[in-house]
Amino acid sequence: MTGLLDQIAPEFVGSRMPKFVPGARYYADMDYLLYMQECKSYRADRVDDFLTVLWHPDEECLIGVKFKGWRLIFDELKEKMGWEDEDFFPLIKALEYGLVEAFARYMGNYRGVPPSERYRKAALYSKAIRLVNEATVPVREWAEAA
Repeated sequence: MTGLLDQIAPEFVGSRMPKFVPGARYYADMDYLLYMQECKSYRADRVDDFLTVLWHPDEECLIGVKFKGWRLIFDELKEKMGWEDEDFFPLIKALEYGLVEAFARYMGNYRGVPPSERYRKAALYSKAIRLVNEATVPVREWAEAA
């Protein structure tokens, strides 16, 4: 007799847990990209319209990031950078682009934003950039996902 677990998650039968590999996944229905460095639950901290940082549940360290509106960012960056399908897309470029866009968008309004909030946003972008510093994915995979 085949059990429910055998049917819905055969890779877990017999306590065989797949090994976690840090990486990114695109969720087309919600148009966001999630990059996880560790396989844990997390606390989410929304930075702005584009970036959400994901904190370890018990420690003050980042374990992931979430990029909202990924398709637009990816398409714009691919075009501006002239990437081909054989190239690799560094996630750090998305964060740099998001930070520049956020700064450009709010440049005129920064006078009304307290310095502590501007510092907080810059510090969180900086931490996210360090987290994804080495992460890359083939452009072909993003193009297919987006």
